[in-house]
Amino acid sequence: GSAAKILAGRLKLSASSIETYEGAAKGAAGAIVFALAEGAALPAALHPHKDGYTVVYAGGVVVYGARPRSLLFAAGEPEHWAAGRTAPLVRDPSFAMRVCSYHAGHSVAEQVATLGVNLFTAAVPATVSLEGLPEVFGKLTPEAQQRLRAAGAAHKAENVAVVKEFHDADVEVFALLPYGNNFERWSPELYAAALAAYPAAKGTPEAHSWEKASLCPSDPDTWKVFDAFVKEWAEQTQSDGISATFWDQYGAYCQDERCKRSGNDKFPNELYEFISHYHAVVKPMGQRLHLRTWSSGCPHWLGEEYVHAPGYGQFGLTHEQLWARVIHETPADVLMQTKVYHSDCE
Repeated sequence: GSAAKILAGRLKLSASSIETYEGAAKGAAGAIVFALAEGAALPAALHPHKDGYTVVYAGGVVVYGARPRSLLFAAGEPEHWAAGRTAPLVRDPSFAMRVCSYHAGHSVAEQVATLGVNLFTAAVPATVSLEGLPEVFGKLTPEAQQRLRAAGAAHKAENVAVVKEFHDADVEVFALLPYGNNFERWSPELYAAALAAYPAAKGTPEAHSWEKASLCPSDPDTWKVFDAFVKEWAEQTQSDGISATFWDQYGAYCQDERCKRSGNDKFPNELYEFISHYHAVVKPMGQRLHLRTWSSGCPHWLGEEYVHAPGYGQFGLTHEQLWARVIHETPADVLMQTKVYHSDCE
């Protein structure tokens, strides 16, 4: 399998050195044997858990993986176990979620082995038409309708093989939504069609704000558009989940009277609305929601526009102030990933 090929490459062995076998794993002099731990006669203390693997040195080297990707992890780090040991080695990764952005220049299995990750975010291709919203779809030109429909069907067919490569490596893949949550940036032509169908959904930005309030989060038609877009994206990607990014380009910092009354003129409440809606869309589809966020630099002026950069403190909200409602009030199965660095915009 992939793990054996990767290990052979790490040890500078030829492909002819790989053999397959049937039955229980047994050590043999000069051989490294890969096997799954299920059903193996291992003492409880040596049984690998979750993503872990156990290496036993008895007549040869036998690597028992808790699951198939565990053997990929072992194949990627033979310097830890392949030589110079006699006592059994148990490797059990502590972090349940180890996420990496997929890079198309390398196979999924190779990236799993090298980086030790169990979940990928990836730009799985999709093209949304909003055909599920006839009043919006009808505002598109016939050419746009046909073009978007055809591209979406092609992506859906192609993504079967894309997702299969991740699953063959025993890892999950979460398809990235377009960056941020500014619907006008997601698709200018669908945004124009949505406003033609629902003119009251247009938001009101704050003067000189980097956030353009493309759609008003207090208007119910806004969520018809977002919900339909996310549903179609998830259907086309056929991924294990959807990954949404929250840092800038929220696109919903709306300051009209409806939002001031509802509280949706504030970032914490807008985040709650986005995340609640995205989760409610993908959950019945058997998919999950993953959030990417980070705090970088601080609020600052960029030309004549103010970049709010909430979550960093200083002139903006702290992490706790920004995310407390989401953490306490959205479902526990929403995955949250953050990074904190203090480098730019200082």
